[in-house]
Amino acid sequence: MKIAEIISLEHANEGIVLYKEGIFWRAYELSAYRFVTSIKKYNVLCKFYKNIKQDVVYMGFPISYMDTITELCRAKGYNIEQRVNSIHIACNTDAIGYENWKLNILQSETMSESEDDRSIKKSEILSNIVAYPLATKTPMEAQQFLYDVQLRLHGII
Repeated sequence: MKIAEIISLEHANEGIVLYKEGIFWRAYELSAYRFVTSIKKYNVLCKFYKNIKQDVVYMGFPISYMDTITELCRAKGYNIEQRVNSIHIACNTDAIGYENWKLNILQSETMSESEDDRSIKKSEILSNIVAYPLATKTPMEAQQFLYDVQLRLHGII
């Protein structure tokens, strides 16, 4: 699903919608707010999308964590509905505070890292990839290394 569609659905959203993207489940905008305030705190990121000309806040977690999230939702009494590429969590939390929450994220994002800092971080990751002795590693070790690289690129670790 494209970001423009996701954002338009978020305006009418009354719960939490998680979208499957690769090996992650992601929540955007209001869903991200509800998730981190009602279910579990996660690092929230911000990205500017040129095609919709706006900053979008989002959070995500690996697919392998979904069992833990499901247990947390059930413990809080939230109904979970699995769809083709999304999960809908019915939680009755309101959106009071959402605008201030998003504004704080946008402000901290612009203050936290400059473009130079991000390019240094990416060049360090690239150096680690180049130096990784793939020929001497097992498939599981290589997969774990790639997974860790993805987490670092997404700012999760």
